[in-house]
Formats: sequence, structure tokens, C-alpha cells
Amino acid sequence: VTAPPNTTLVGNLLNTPPLFDSINESARYFDFRINKYPSPAIDAGKNLGIPTDLDSKPRDASPDIGSYEKQ
Repeated sequence: VTAPPNTTLVGNLLNTPPLFDSINESARYFDFRINKYPSPAIDAGKNLGIPTDLDSKPRDASPDIGSYEKQ
């Protein structure tokens, strides 16, 4: 993956599998929770002041990248 023209990417994880829980494109099933180790997304996000994830679980001072915080 390369950056689109006229963009600046800072701190992105390019060409690195995030190790999401379950992705099955043919069955159209997508679970973007992080349940595999060692996922590069764990504690790699920025604290943007969003206190909870999509499951209403608390995010810590070093949040995970994505919509869900690994508990």
C-alpha cells in the first residue's frame, strides 16, 4: 500500500496485518476486535479523549488502533 498523492501519513502501520479476530470475505463476516497476539494495533493508537470503544468498554491511556479496545 502506498500513500495517496498529496497526503502526509504520520505514525501509520502500512503493510502490517492488524490480526483482527475474524475476517471472512466470502461469508461477508467481519469482526474487527483484536483477539490475536502479538497484534501491532495493541496500544498503538493516540489518546483522542474517547473514553469507550464500540462495546462501551473503557479505553486506557494507550488505546488500541481501531474501534475496539483489547481487554
